[in-house]
Amino acid sequence: MALWKDPDVKNGGWFLIVSPVVVLMPAVHGFAGAGTGDSDGNGITDLHDYGSFYGCFADPLEGPLDPTCKPFDFDSDQDVDLIDFGMFQNAFGAPPCELRWDDRFDADGMNSVVHALTTFGTGDETALFAAGEFGMAGDVAASRIARWDGVDWSPLGVGLGNQARAAIHHVNESGPGLYVGGNFNMAGGMSANIAKWDGTGWSAAATGVNSFVYSFGEFDEGGRTRLFAGGSFTQIGGVQANSIARWDGVQWSALGDGIRLDSVLPPRVRAMTVYDDGTGPTLVVGGEFSMAGGVAAANLAAWNGISWSPLGGGTTNMVRALCVFDDGTGPALYVGGSFSRAGNVLVQGIARWDGASWTALADGVAGGVFALIVFDDGTGPALYAGGYFIIGTPQGLIDHIAKWDGKAWSPLGSGMNNSVNAMAVFEDKAGRSLYAGGEFSRAGGLSSRRIAQWHRPKQPCPE
Repeated sequence: MALWKDPDVKNGGWFLIVSPVVVLMPAVHGFAGAGTGDSDGNGITDLHDYGSFYGCFADPLEGPLDPTCKPFDFDSDQDVDLIDFGMFQNAFGAPPCELRWDDRFDADGMNSVVHALTTFGTGDETALFAAGEFGMAGDVAASRIARWDGVDWSPLGVGLGNQARAAIHHVNESGPGLYVGGNFNMAGGMSANIAKWDGTGWSAAATGVNSFVYSFGEFDEGGRTRLFAGGSFTQIGGVQANSIARWDGVQWSALGDGIRLDSVLPPRVRAMTVYDDGTGPTLVVGGEFSMAGGVAAANLAAWNGISWSPLGGGTTNMVRALCVFDDGTGPALYVGGSFSRAGNVLVQGIARWDGASWTALADGVAGGVFALIVFDDGTGPALYAGGYFIIGTPQGLIDHIAKWDGKAWSPLGSGMNNSVNAMAVFEDKAGRSLYAGGEFSRAGGLSSRRIAQWHRPKQPCPE
């Protein structure tokens, strides 16, 4: 059995050769199943997919369809047969669809600001969660937090009593959970300032938090991954802790003297990530502060599990986002915010730290970077920045969201019309996408209310 393509036929023209018989399979239309033909998820149906398709097509069906064959079951009849072959030959060799902003969140967007995006769940139950100040997600009542499964929004019980600012998927001895923080005092109808959603219900992870929780992070201490909460609080769960605290699944504890600011204003911890500069991993913390553990640290500091240290001379103003990205020269720490210098280097809103020195990313951004994430759009991993900024390039201005490939900035369509506060990568049946949340109402010129999806659609490409 083999495939042969008639070069004189532009659309279709594939022949299934089953010696000594040759069967012409014409274009087949009209099915709306889950099949895409793209078994490796690279955005194009190519020879690699043909090898996989042949194995699924040649093997007789015995029992349920193997999950690896689902991309070839175009008509969703739980079998890969001649009808599916016709659909496969339509997609085979077609160029990949262009990256685009999806138009689905015109009606399915939020009625107010999104501050946080993350994923939670396992396998097919994994979903995207949005948190912020909204009360409606699409046409679903959802108080400050909602679950997106790739098709529909759903609420998390009665939700939260006030705005949410941070969310993270964390696993400890009590099991996996979605942890949420912000400025609320109720979750699921119970008293909570930091709350845990286990997939079916809410429980309190902390009460007695006397100010905002802005960020979460994870760090391994003694072979156990602990959850860290950052914000502007001084009390959490009955413990004094200055702007940052550790959760072991049972109780909260301080990290030495914590974070302080030499000002009448409270310090704020806005971002956390783990970075290893070659001397061992540390929890890097960014925000607005002047001291960490009693040591001078300008808006950036590192916690090694025992003590604090400054990082690279810090920045001249607030840090809002942290991310580790390898541009091909090795993993480095990328720092985003509203600063103009990192150490003594002019950087304008975003900078790269390699463990020894700072470098700027071209001319930086005019404004502030609020979110950083690594995403592969099919052309290789790249760093994506979101915030309230513009970037000037020879091709024109980039608005509020941009891609950095290690050498230059590029736009995502025409960008947004207002700030991007959060980003997350989520994969559903249609493939892997970058989601952005914030205060915008348009993405790529399309109506998209506070949440948007950037992706490469599967074949056939939308018009």
